[in-house]
Amino acid sequence: MNERLASLIDLKKVVYGGKFDAPARYLDPTILYPVTWSDKIMDDEIFGPLLPILTFSDLGKLLEKIKSLPSPSPVMFSAATSRRLTVCCNPFRSAGAP
Repeated sequence: MNERLASLIDLKKVVYGGKFDAPARYLDPTILYPVTWSDKIMDDEIFGPLLPILTFSDLGKLLEKIKSLPSPSPVMFSAATSRRLTVCCNPFRSAGAP
């Protein structure tokens, strides 16, 4: 499983972590930035210590893109105001969530 996760890491986008040791079955917690929708890591469910960070300038377009995808894994938002965060999070379900 760690080999699959390690294959999702674009080393040019690692801002933290990124080390992988196959014999020890170890993968650093890893933050990737900037990530785009076309990056390999966005094509698969992660289930590991990888955090891709996407940025956006148009909230409406972002929400439509996320809604167009199959049930996403957890979606995390950071927002300047709690009102904006509520607007973002209310319409979404994570995989397995009612």
